[in-house]
Amino acid sequence: MKNNQLIKLLSALSPEELRGFSRFVRSPNGCVGQSPLKLINILKKYYPDFSSAAFQKEKVFRRLYPGQPFNNNLLRKACSRLKQLLENYLIDLEIQRDTFLRKKLLTRVYRQRNLHHFFDKGVKQLDSILQAGPGRGMDYHLEMFLLNKEVYFHPDTETFSRQVASLDRLMEHLDRFIMLSKLCFSSEMLSRKAYLNDNKEVLLLEEILREVGRLQDGDGVSIYHLYVNLIRLQEKGSENLPTLRLTEELFKEVIEMMSEEERDLIYKNLINYAISKYHAGRQKYGELVFRLYEIAIQHNLILHRGYISVAAYTNVAVVGSIQKQFDWTWAFIHEYDQYLRSDERDNAKNLSLAYWYFHQNMFERSVEYLQQVNFSVPSYGPRTRTLLLRNFYELYRRNPSQYDHLMDQIDAFRRYMQRDQLLSRQKSAIYLNFIHFLPKLINADLLEKETRKTELLQELNARQPIIAKQWLEQKIEELM
Repeated sequence: MKNNQLIKLLSALSPEELRGFSRFVRSPNGCVGQSPLKLINILKKYYPDFSSAAFQKEKVFRRLYPGQPFNNNLLRKACSRLKQLLENYLIDLEIQRDTFLRKKLLTRVYRQRNLHHFFDKGVKQLDSILQAGPGRGMDYHLEMFLLNKEVYFHPDTETFSRQVASLDRLMEHLDRFIMLSKLCFSSEMLSRKAYLNDNKEVLLLEEILREVGRLQDGDGVSIYHLYVNLIRLQEKGSENLPTLRLTEELFKEVIEMMSEEERDLIYKNLINYAISKYHAGRQKYGELVFRLYEIAIQHNLILHRGYISVAAYTNVAVVGSIQKQFDWTWAFIHEYDQYLRSDERDNAKNLSLAYWYFHQNMFERSVEYLQQVNFSVPSYGPRTRTLLLRNFYELYRRNPSQYDHLMDQIDAFRRYMQRDQLLSRQKSAIYLNFIHFLPKLINADLLEKETRKTELLQELNARQPIIAKQWLEQKIEELM
């Protein structure tokens, strides 16, 4: 019964919403007999997980219909009625939460019922709300288009007069909505092309890019230029730090003008582009990646539905540590761990702290935290073992007697990677190249002193892709 649609909906309610739903079922709006009220009182005893061994449909039926033989069809009908009430309650909640939506629906009702005075008043209120708000992105132009469409199709609108203001406005906002939508999702497709080899053609993109160049400076125009800069970066795929910095500044300028979905997409594509350059060895991108993370945290882009992903959490900790922002990073690690899912929290936090200590040259402490990470979790194994080897290398440089232990750890990592069947071939390559190169760095003393750095750098550049390339380059430079 746990997979029942009604149960899934009930599980998604907060405790306060569940209490509100119980009141809704008892209210005149919800009352359709005693069965739904009795059923919700039975089910809420198993909330929120509905995982009790006693939660079985036969037991629920006996409490709902005492003395009757079990009838699965009858129980399903009762659940269906309660589900319909729950859907009505969720709609009611959304209308209460979103005053603009409420006014919009009410204005539509006025038009359908030919209540012209109320309709005109509602249109003016909706227009004022939209104009007064900060939004100038896709959602703004879509709402302005829909609002003027309502006006245009109103019976009192003289559609054949010489000048119809609502038609001019709806066309203007329709054009802007189409342009912004095309720019937004073209950027998304270009991002997918880089990571998923998705080569679908983006129609009319060049025409829209040219049209943006003809736009006059004004309300919200910077959003278009933000998209154009981002798309040009994604199309070329080459290093262009000045354009990326300009794009960052435009993003900060217009971030409050866009919907949450638009901000999320732009941030994701910006950070992915910057990180790809940073991981390719462009160290000067590191500071910009850190600033983008600061923007994401300031504007709450780092959380999705109340959670932070393990990748985002650990990446922020790593980049902050590399940039020597240790106080800021420490605060982030300990403040945002609460937003990790409970089954992911310990591993992600321990790995983040291991990086934090590593970049302060506190290698023993870093190892202590790495030893608390569950290596058997696929997403942690290679990354954790790589950092462990980096720590052991640093400790070996301090104490050469650790040589055998370090080589044993490299061999153990090699065997681990040979057994791993989950990583893609491309992902495995970055770790295998690291495993193959590190012994050559360790045994650099066997190479000619005058040429060892050159030989190692040539070998490193030949082994691509490779994880921790910047660190390896630094270690080569430190050789005597």
